[in-house]
Amino acid sequence: MDNETKLLTVSPSMFRNHPLRFSLILAAVVLGIYIYLERDQLNASWKIGIPEEALPIPGLLIAGLAALKLLVWWIRSATTRLVVTTKQIVRHEGILARYMVQMRHENVQNIYVKQTILQRLMNCGIVGFSSSGQADVEIVVEGIPDPKRIAAKIQEILDGRQRG
Repeated sequence: MDNETKLLTVSPSMFRNHPLRFSLILAAVVLGIYIYLERDQLNASWKIGIPEEALPIPGLLIAGLAALKLLVWWIRSATTRLVVTTKQIVRHEGILARYMVQMRHENVQNIYVKQTILQRLMNCGIVGFSSSGQADVEIVVEGIPDPKRIAAKIQEILDGRQRG
């Protein structure tokens, strides 16, 4: 991307794209911490009979696995970017293993936005691009905040490029 200027960079939103999944994972973290902190009272009141040395394990396991899931999801969201430059549209993904798809402005045939009912309520969705040489969509980014505005902004950039 030599002698190109970045005009727009956008990353997926975790909560707005999947609010139910986000809330459930966060609730599992809180539940795991609660189980860990209240393990003695829970063991006594529920008469579970878990050995004392094993009491911390269920809470830590639940909180740890949920926190790990949240961390992996956050890293994936943070390392996925849709970048629009003066010459091309690029989808970047990954830290160690990199994935990148590029499409030059003059090759963009269609821009599409897809939103489920929940995504419309949360104002996020999928933005995709297809070129004249391909039958299917080549660049797709899910969880984009305000996808209609982003698509309109990209269309303005493309229209300005065609006029200029």
